[in-house]
Amino acid sequence: MTHPTLLELDALHLGDSAGVVRAHVEQCDECGGYLQTLQQPVALPQWLDQARTPAWRRWLAPAVGLPVSAALAAVLLVVVSAQLTMAPIRSKGLPAVAVYARHGDRIELWDGRTPFQADDAIRFEVLSESLGRVTVASIEPDGALKVLHEGSVELGHRAALPFSLTFDAAPGAESVVVVLSANPLSPHELGAAASRQPRSSTLWATRFVFPKR
Repeated sequence: MTHPTLLELDALHLGDSAGVVRAHVEQCDECGGYLQTLQQPVALPQWLDQARTPAWRRWLAPAVGLPVSAALAAVLLVVVSAQLTMAPIRSKGLPAVAVYARHGDRIELWDGRTPFQADDAIRFEVLSESLGRVTVASIEPDGALKVLHEGSVELGHRAALPFSLTFDAAPGAESVVVVLSANPLSPHELGAAASRQPRSSTLWATRFVFPKR
């Protein structure tokens, strides 16, 4: 049996999917079970209480060449897909990135829409079945990339990246790209991944745009 992709199942969960996907889920216990996990409350990982939050300097920039409204629409689907990090690990192989947000004393899985204000913070968590390298970079005003983190992740396990970012009071959205790869990336390869956002067996990238009040 050919199963829908996780993105197709997440689109169905959001109420936007082809009828053939809905028909498949009605007959497939595995895919139906995945949809049920999306409806459950999200358990917050313990490491959030110990997350360090260094100041986020104003070298983060709005997404280049992409309206914020369009970017957030794409980001929302990616973040919803990231809820699989809260569920038992599955074998479909699609990487996932979750963003945890701290608003004052409240910590939650970011919904892709809620804006941030000064002193709010975020932290990333990734899940990858086959790509063992992760690179996180901010996009500067001139389109250049500034690497925030680069390292390895344990395959098949949720991996909380060992850094967090705190928002400043400067106006304007902030843009970050997360890239999972089989091997370390050169600056040229990182730039191409940030621009094209590939989704292949050797390279997977997604860009987040964080709105600010």
